[in-house]
Amino acid sequence: MVEKIIIKGRAPFSDAVKVGNTIYLSGQIPKDPIKGGWADNIRGQTTQCLENIKSILKRAGTGVSNIVQMTIFLTNINDYGGMNEGFIDFFQENGIEKDFPARSAVQVGPLMYREWLIEIDAVAVL
Repeated sequence: MVEKIIIKGRAPFSDAVKVGNTIYLSGQIPKDPIKGGWADNIRGQTTQCLENIKSILKRAGTGVSNIVQMTIFLTNINDYGGMNEGFIDFFQENGIEKDFPARSAVQVGPLMYREWLIEIDAVAVL
């Protein structure tokens, strides 16, 4: 059975889709859903993308410890180091010291707003 998890906005997609025990998340942007803005640096934007993922997973009944795969889209591959630092900090703050999810990182063209440096999607299990 397919269950759509819609949290925000009127965009023509679901934030996440649950199929069986697997949850597929749409790419999350660095925009703060409460304040509406975004950080001006890669670490801050990475953290916000991951917080957005955490929020969706919570609503789906799971958490970041159940993420099995992530894809990271960077507008500048030179931001890889800063992204990695934010990524490690986030997971450690959420009780994950090692055994991080499988991950890919690729450089892409500009995102919706040129100030956005990153987008992250994820797959998790219940």
